[in-house]
Amino acid sequence: MRHVDLDRAGAALPEGWETRAAAALAEVATAPPDKRSAAINKYRTVWRELAPVLSQLSHSKCWYCEARENRSDKAIDHFRPKAKPVEADDTHPGYWWRAFDWKNFRYSCTFCNSRRVNVEDGTGGGKHDHFPLLIEDARAFDESGIDGENPTLLDPIKPGDTTLLYFNEEGRVESRISKTIHAIHWLRANTSIELYHLNHKEIVEDRISLFNSIKSLVGLGKICFDNWQAGNAAAEASYNFVVGRLTALLQEQAEFSTAARDMVRGFRDDRHPWIDGIL
Repeated sequence: MRHVDLDRAGAALPEGWETRAAAALAEVATAPPDKRSAAINKYRTVWRELAPVLSQLSHSKCWYCEARENRSDKAIDHFRPKAKPVEADDTHPGYWWRAFDWKNFRYSCTFCNSRRVNVEDGTGGGKHDHFPLLIEDARAFDESGIDGENPTLLDPIKPGDTTLLYFNEEGRVESRISKTIHAIHWLRANTSIELYHLNHKEIVEDRISLFNSIKSLVGLGKICFDNWQAGNAAAEASYNFVVGRLTALLQEQAEFSTAARDMVRGFRDDRHPWIDGIL
């Protein structure tokens, strides 16, 4: 998960979009509670219209897992669900008043957004209508109560939230903070890993492939750096090539760039004094 500056979307809204969104919300607001979901979905093209805008903010990567998945329909996730949250009691109407609020939209791949179970290992994931709170009694029933909520899920538009996940060399993501140090940060990280399906088998395999590439590049970089330092001028070009490749993997636009940074950082030691310069 990498921080996304959502405010940039506000300056890139299509002409007339806010008017269309306001009209859709006005109709939804007058719909009977049992008809509200149908009324919202009637205007789903309103939020789908923003897919290109939100995609551009993350270089076409899912905001939750950083995958650039061509097979995905790249859904627009409502961070606060437009339908009743799974965790809420039956009296909650869902955050319908934020159904057309662009600040509530998150660009998401199918695996992070849709609830599903991996048949091979029985693990499940996908956010769907989940929106757990640290204190359920604080759940808002209208806009006035939003500031009092403390969402359990990590949010990519909050820079601090994106620092709570750690990617290991086995391709899996885990909490960067241990439970004994800060139980709430640990809980939020692990809940997000489960509900965003961040350790889905296929994406873990992709991260393992990334780690193997980084490991090979670091190994080659050590040889080239040592030879260059020993006076072999020809090794400089190869060393520059390695540094360029590793640097590219850490750039904002690179797929799984946050995982790549943790993986490269894992090679920091006295044998690789040049790694710090890349990070």
